[in-house]
Amino acid sequence: MEHFRSTLLFLLSLFSQVSLPGQEISFHPRTSGGPSIEIRGRDSVLLLGGEAGPLVFLDSRGKEGVSQGILQEGLSWEKRGETFLLAGRLEGGKEFRLTLCRTGRELVRLRLEIPGKAPSRKAGIALALKPGEALFGLLERTIPGNQALSWKPGVSRGLDLRGLEVPMVVRPTLGIYEPFLVSSRGWSLLVSGTWPGRFDLGASRKERLTLSFGGPDLEVLFHLPGSVRECVKALTLREGPPFLPPDWALGPWRWRDEHRNPEKFFDGTPNELPFNTWVVEDVLMMEALGIPCTAYWVDRPWARGFAGYGSLQFDRKRLPQPERMIAWLRRKGMAFLLWLAPWVAGDPLRSARERNYLLPGCSAKKGKIALLDFTNPAAVGWWHDRLRPLLEAGVTGFKLDRSEEIFRDSMKLRSADGRPLTELRNDYPRLYLKAVHDLLERVIPGRGLAMPRAGYTGSQKYGIFWGGDIRGGPWGLRAALVAVQRAAFMGFPFWGSDTGGYWGPFDRETVRRWLAFSCFCPVMEVGPTWDRAPWDWPKEPSYDVKTLAAWRFYAVLRMRMIGYLRTTFLEALVTGLPPVRPLAMLWPRRKEALQRFEEYLFGPDLLVAIPWRKGTRSMQVWIPPGTWRDAWRGREFRGPLSVEVPCPDPRVPLFLRKGSPFSPGDLEELWAESLRAVKEPPSMEVLQRKALEELRKGESR
Repeated sequence: MEHFRSTLLFLLSLFSQVSLPGQEISFHPRTSGGPSIEIRGRDSVLLLGGEAGPLVFLDSRGKEGVSQGILQEGLSWEKRGETFLLAGRLEGGKEFRLTLCRTGRELVRLRLEIPGKAPSRKAGIALALKPGEALFGLLERTIPGNQALSWKPGVSRGLDLRGLEVPMVVRPTLGIYEPFLVSSRGWSLLVSGTWPGRFDLGASRKERLTLSFGGPDLEVLFHLPGSVRECVKALTLREGPPFLPPDWALGPWRWRDEHRNPEKFFDGTPNELPFNTWVVEDVLMMEALGIPCTAYWVDRPWARGFAGYGSLQFDRKRLPQPERMIAWLRRKGMAFLLWLAPWVAGDPLRSARERNYLLPGCSAKKGKIALLDFTNPAAVGWWHDRLRPLLEAGVTGFKLDRSEEIFRDSMKLRSADGRPLTELRNDYPRLYLKAVHDLLERVIPGRGLAMPRAGYTGSQKYGIFWGGDIRGGPWGLRAALVAVQRAAFMGFPFWGSDTGGYWGPFDRETVRRWLAFSCFCPVMEVGPTWDRAPWDWPKEPSYDVKTLAAWRFYAVLRMRMIGYLRTTFLEALVTGLPPVRPLAMLWPRRKEALQRFEEYLFGPDLLVAIPWRKGTRSMQVWIPPGTWRDAWRGREFRGPLSVEVPCPDPRVPLFLRKGSPFSPGDLEELWAESLRAVKEPPSMEVLQRKALEELRKGESR
């Protein structure tokens, strides 16, 4: 797909030149509650100040969250062409200047300047909220703060953020954040820069939204097209275009958390192949059971040195003959990826410290690891020199971990480009990702990818994303359902999660439901499943026919969708509309759509619902406008309407838009075929004998 990029970039430039109707801006000095500014778009209206509270303020973190509001006396308002200027004094005596510039494309750029304000002090504005107005975006996790709240049993929060207070600081490990907020009334705002901030989305007063950010000034871009969909599309194109993954990334992936190298396979057969036992076991078993796989990644530890990572050189005890293994995987149609972190350890740490390549104050493990300063071009080049041999050995991508950890907030400590660490923190994940992306494009252009767990504004251009260390079990799956749709609202279109959860309770039914969910995500990565596979579960039945059949079923279905995915991904690149399309994004004025997060559109023609609660055997599904066919039973429904749909484990409700060129095939037949294919466990002795012969033949060519 890489050969499309230059053409697509040209098309994007044409999109950006489209001129849309402007908007009206008016100032009202004596409205109830204080002065206000009204911005009227084509089909939406924004009110700043007035009844919402102080139009401009300095955040004091008080009970109301605001202080030092505008005095009504002494304000000046003037218009200069498409620019509007408001000046005055805050109650504390500080002067301010508020500039609003109408761009002519349904956009208004607001800039708030308060001369003499310390950059650490947050300046903000207040906006009025309407009854029933829903708010989307800002962060990936369900609940701000401690990420464990996102999967706490009983959590009721879905996609709507109304009523929450959201700190705008990247935190581990569900780490996608962006100061982009979109309203169900069809307007959005994006705060420029990377200074930390805070959104109060009706938490202090239900009819008021406030935002406040640090830095020398505050800049906010308002978009008022009257459509949630148009807001999201415009953001994605403005901050992108998003990175387009290579074709191999569209299929199912496989990984485990820690690749030990035991002498024997799960059934006691000694490993005679010259590669890591678990890698061999996974590959041979998936092959024998008919489970497709297009990418295989190895997590940490994989290298020599401190924490199994320090040297950035293969640990050849854990991963014997890695170059030969990677070539073997490639012949089987699998790309190979490795875990990566922005911290330096072992011998390279001493070298980086001597060269002043580290961020000041950002270390851990008693100084044994430290963060690299990606604002320093020399440090990035030094790091590239250590990664390049891995790419030359056949590695085609990296899973980027840890950029949101061990970072120290400080206004005094500065990076090489002069920024205080407080300003750099939110931008650090993007810099880390860009450094890896640039190396991949230089060494293996169009064939590699980076997949981080953290991101901020602008990260979309450089990689795809995964949902961090999410908990297993039903409530973890629920959190993943929310996260993929939150990411879609923020213009992060390509997202996946650890199937079954990264940690937590062992739950086979949830693993099967999660396999279905991952099939209908932009990234389908299967693992780590507690470092075990369904042919080797720790409890009986150890050889789990039902889970293996579900894995095979959804992996084969995923491969049938490759053409559909390719078209949908290209559409995301050109139009900005993400592959996962929340119902609230497409039908925000319908209550049925606003209330649902268990179902969404996957591309233009597939409606999928995920029964995340354990024991669910049927569920209410809202059928959107149009005619949709039940992909399991063939019955057609004319929406909008709600229907009760059976979903026996591991089936999930799936509907195909009438007239779609895509067909998933006979799903009942595929399920029966999958059950037959995995009914009996294959013999690793037989599989290995065949693999050894194939290896000899493959390497002799």
